[in-house]
Amino acid sequence: MRDYNLIDEPWIMVRCRDGNVKPVSLREALLSAHTFSGLAGETKP
Repeated sequence: MRDYNLIDEPWIMVRCRDGNVKPVSLREALLSAHTFSGLAGETKP
C-alpha cells in the first residue's frame, strides 16, 4: 500500500495568473499563494 502525503503530494487545484489550472501540494499552495490568482476547485488541469 502506498502512503499519500497530503502536505507534499499535489492535490489542490489552483489557477495561475496566466489562467492555467494546475494541482499543487499544500506546502506549495501556502508558500506560493501570492503567485496564484485563486483556487480552482474541481476544475480539470
